Amino acid sequence: MAVSQSIWKMAFRNLANQNTTTILTVAAIAVCVMTFVSIFSILDGLQLTIQGVMDQYYGDRKVFVITSAFSEDFHESTVSGTVADDLRKLPEVYALSEEIMMEAIYQGVELDLLGAALDDLSEIYFLETIEGRSMGKYTDECMVGITAARTLDIVPGMQLDLAYQGGLLDLEAVGIYETKTPLDALILIDRDYMSSLLPRFSANSSFLRIRVIGSEELEAVSLYAEQAYPDLKINKARQVSKFFEKSIINISRLLSTIIVFVILLMVMGIYNSMNMVVSERFREIGIVRAIGARRSFVLRLFVAESALLALLGGLFGVALGVAMSHAITSFFAIFVPGSPSVAPLTKIATIGWGIVASLVIGLIGGIFPANRASRVEISEALSEG
Repeated sequence: MAVSQSIWKMAFRNLANQNTTTILTVAAIAVCVMTFVSIFSILDGLQLTIQGVMDQYYGDRKVFVITSAFSEDFHESTVSGTVADDLRKLPEVYALSEEIMMEAIYQGVELDLLGAALDDLSEIYFLETIEGRSMGKYTDECMVGITAARTLDIVPGMQLDLAYQGGLLDLEAVGIYETKTPLDALILIDRDYMSSLLPRFSANSSFLRIRVIGSEELEAVSLYAEQAYPDLKINKARQVSKFFEKSIINISRLLSTIIVFVILLMVMGIYNSMNMVVSERFREIGIVRAIGARRSFVLRLFVAESALLALLGGLFGVALGVAMSHAITSFFAIFVPGSPSVAPLTKIATIGWGIVASLVIGLIGGIFPANRASRVEISEALSEG
């Protein structure tokens, strides 16, 4: 026990005496651990944010969307009005909104216009008018989602000149709404007014948004729709969540490759640093060996120094990683309009793996220089002085 304590004390003192080498090595390790912690903190936060949005967007799994099975997105989809009339009769259906999606350009920015009956959409989600007033029916008035309003600097009373596939469209923004869902990035227009701009939707919709009475009824209604209308596609929250989860997994795999290179850099950094230390301390090693220290003592001394370097770098790296993840997400939230608000989530497991990885890598990178130091001959080492 006394020998072990003396080894750690000597290791700490040696590192303190080698200011430049110690600082540079700790900084290199800290940067690598910082990269690891910040990346996974942002990914975990992104996953949590997406899950939260999906929970809000689909109302506790009570909402699903029906589109054409042969359309790649909502803009190309067409669902017959007879389908809406049929599904609206089902006792399990609480509310149904027939909606039209149209692409437009405003001040050089592409955005989506959503045509829906305000009353129907309000039964699907809690839609709150936070500025101005609600739009009227059969008019060229519109309401702008809070995300779109902030991104495009739109306020109630503004006249919006938009270009769409049929020509030019002048809308009056009469209010700003918020649903705390992705709908907040859209501009909302009365459905009947939009159908007058797009004749093919006079009796049809781009898609149907349906809220059932309870989550238990969702499977029954979706199964009925799939069997009665095989040319339509049922988009459930679970399917959308799986898509995002798969995307995050793919991103994690890509970033894991980067982490592997970071780990290799850490190993090489500690290896080169300890090799340099061994070369600079040949005479010291010889003196320690001359006064009776065994090879095993020298080996453990340099392994202890490597472990201390790795531990210090790991601790600093974790702190920097947490700070960096918050700095990156704050930067995008402030300077990139419309970017999603993501709160980084630094799990205990992420911190633990960061520190454990730095220690393991420190030992791997330090063992070979330590072994070299333990094999130094006394006469050879003393002759270096």
